[in-house]
Amino acid sequence: MALLSSFQAFCISTFISVSYVAGLYISKSARISYNGKSIQRDRDNDEVIRARLKAVYLSTCLNCAVIYWCMASDERAGSIWTTLKALGFVSSKSTIKAHFLIPILYTGPFVAQYLSKTLPFQANWSLKEDIFPIFTTWIGFRNYIAAPISEEIVFRACLLTVARMSQKGWYQMLFATPLWFGFGN
Repeated sequence: MALLSSFQAFCISTFISVSYVAGLYISKSARISYNGKSIQRDRDNDEVIRARLKAVYLSTCLNCAVIYWCMASDERAGSIWTTLKALGFVSSKSTIKAHFLIPILYTGPFVAQYLSKTLPFQANWSLKEDIFPIFTTWIGFRNYIAAPISEEIVFRACLLTVARMSQKGWYQMLFATPLWFGFGN
């Protein structure tokens, strides 16, 4: 028996997608501001990045709480441990197998970097220019650490858990849940 009906899953998936993006626009400090024809604060402004990271963090926590709330309605799946496992935060054989697929996703960018000689220790690579900005700037932190992690939690873990709770088939989970990411962006 499904924990959620298809309509409930649709509503929760809509909420998850909208809440992730809405947080970026609700807070005045997270918005990009324009003054006439020039930009006063763009998306790469440190203040805007910090405000948006706060909004995304809150949205991610809220969406994980929504998943817990949905699972808590069923006595068999109502524990925090079960929720963490359903979201993929607790390793199991299936989550470990998924980690072996990730390197395949980066094959294309690695080939492109190899051809442009920007892989580590090639001619056009520099520790100072290629690595330090990732960890020492808000832009690098947002682009390489915070955004990918929060997007995976919200648009992969939460939405797939909702799809599983409504007993969607593998085809729908594989091809329909990424559409929520597109809807949210």
